[in-house]
Amino acid sequence: MLIGDAPVRVLVAYNPLVEEAVQNALELPFNGETAPVVRPEYLLAIALQTNRYKDRERARLLWQQATLDEGKLIDILMRYGLIERWNTLKAQM
Repeated sequence: MLIGDAPVRVLVAYNPLVEEAVQNALELPFNGETAPVVRPEYLLAIALQTNRYKDRERARLLWQQATLDEGKLIDILMRYGLIERWNTLKAQM
């Protein structure tokens, strides 16, 4: 979906990981207002949790291109039982 010229995704909090991601979203400036933006560590964890091919690719891109807080990422992955999935994906990169 586009808002103005900016591509956006609306994220519905459908499980505890996504609820936490939304609760911890950053408020960033957007068109003279602020908008909640999910942190990249949560986006990567959500992609791993969903675990479709396109989501694993999204996780790879986030790892390669986003500025991630690795400690925060590992904490999230451990708490949601995703660390093994992450280690498997990293071994394939």
